[in-house]
Amino acid sequence: MSPLNNSRLFHLLAESSQQHATKAAYEQAYNEFVEQLIFYCKQEVNPTLLLQNLHMLRIELNSFETVNLICESKKKCSQRPFPN
Repeated sequence: MSPLNNSRLFHLLAESSQQHATKAAYEQAYNEFVEQLIFYCKQEVNPTLLLQNLHMLRIELNSFETVNLICESKKKCSQRPFPN
């Protein structure tokens, strides 16, 4: 497991109450994540492990996007009036 999974950005994305986080909180968490990512890439000496962890991060970030899209489509579907 990548040490970046414990970043504040992941915690914000995983929270069920995402609506309460401000844009500034996301921006700050993103900036911290990028700094941690750069530091991690410089420190990791095993290129295979580095690539594995980067691929896992990509998959996890894509899963957040997928969940968000599913939730948005469910909201849109639930707002449609039912035909009589």
